[in-house]
Amino acid sequence: MMKGKDRVVFNAIISGLAMNGHVWATFGFFGQMENPTIEHYGCMVDLLSHVGLLVEAHNLNKNMAMKPNTIVLGGIIGRMRLHCDTKLAEPMLKQVIDGMKQKKLGDTSHHMSPKIYKKLESLFKELREVGYSPTTEFVFFDIEEKENEYFLGCHSEKLAVAFSLINTGTNDIIRVVKNLCVCGDCHEAIKLISKVTVREIIIRDNNRFHCFREGSSSCGDYF
Repeated sequence: MMKGKDRVVFNAIISGLAMNGHVWATFGFFGQMENPTIEHYGCMVDLLSHVGLLVEAHNLNKNMAMKPNTIVLGGIIGRMRLHCDTKLAEPMLKQVIDGMKQKKLGDTSHHMSPKIYKKLESLFKELREVGYSPTTEFVFFDIEEKENEYFLGCHSEKLAVAFSLINTGTNDIIRVVKNLCVCGDCHEAIKLISKVTVREIIIRDNNRFHCFREGSSSCGDYF
């Protein structure tokens, strides 16, 4: 049994196996755990859905020893939308909406909001000049294309990076921590931000670290 192994060690093991194509080997480690936590289940669900095993991910999500939280549900929903399986994603999206009080997207209550959104606007202009195009399938809502792009711009990691660019020195490393998987659009955008701003940006999501430098990511685009 995997006694004494914390969630960071376990996540590092299965992430390494998954990135090298050993998907099913991860279940051997998962089966050795005495009392897997919600984080461990979340990591397994994310792994299965990442490689397109959506039914298996959905079944593991349903059969968890505890009620799935919004972090687990949000991760699998994002993967399902990426793989164009909205039929499986929609019931879980309803669970997320019904189970939490959502922070209003585009919130401007922060005292630096005008500067943050102005910085984002200028960043997006630079990103488009180097080939960035918003990937709107990462938005869960059935709304107009321009609104989709707006919601993508309001993702927390983009706001955090813009805030950091305003408030840190040009040689400082930007570090951001979030409790959900970084979405594909944010991943691509932050890669380009690291290039156009010549800044190192480290994002820690609920599964792994992503170190963005000179337009590339340490995860090898495994998000």
